[in-house]
Amino acid sequence: MEQNAIGLVLIKQKGYWFTFLFASNCASKLNNEGRDTAVLVVSTGLAPRYQYPYQLSQGVTALKYLLEETERNPSDIALIGDSTAGNLVLALLSHINHPLQEVQPLQIEEKFGGAILVSPITDFNAKTSSTITNAKKDWIAPSTIPTWGDNYAGHRERDVYINPTMGSEEWWKDVKVKEVIVLYGEYELSRDSINTWVTKFKVK
Repeated sequence: MEQNAIGLVLIKQKGYWFTFLFASNCASKLNNEGRDTAVLVVSTGLAPRYQYPYQLSQGVTALKYLLEETERNPSDIALIGDSTAGNLVLALLSHINHPLQEVQPLQIEEKFGGAILVSPITDFNAKTSSTITNAKKDWIAPSTIPTWGDNYAGHRERDVYINPTMGSEEWWKDVKVKEVIVLYGEYELSRDSINTWVTKFKVK
């Protein structure tokens, strides 16, 4: 991988191989266009055996390696995550500007080139219109996402690193990423909570 290469950092949790295929296809397309591209897969520890902020610490370690050991520029890196992994991408972006005391800081001046979030979990405990109207349309049951949250955070009080919708417009100001693509479906349980987060994030 050349010094000015493009890096796609895929934050992945076990089972979500369709996101890996997406990132791999993106890399292949860019390479075919003459833009040297590689994918770094960060496979995090699974809850409930490993609970928050363990996964955030893993993500920080991976990015520090990429930025410090291989001396890559943040602007040449895109962060990709779907579902709970998309949640972790947002936690990483929060941690850069608002370091969580329990996790080593990640200090960067330059912004990441971009982030791609596919159906990110922005609120594990959301009770919105879409959690009701899409209860029989999404492929997961309404109780699934709160269960994921309990497994991930345990009895810990929810905060913006766990539920990104808790962050204010000011919280997301000057976030260290140039562009963000958010993809989700009309019939998802998390549709409304994703919209809530997007509304706050757009004013950054």
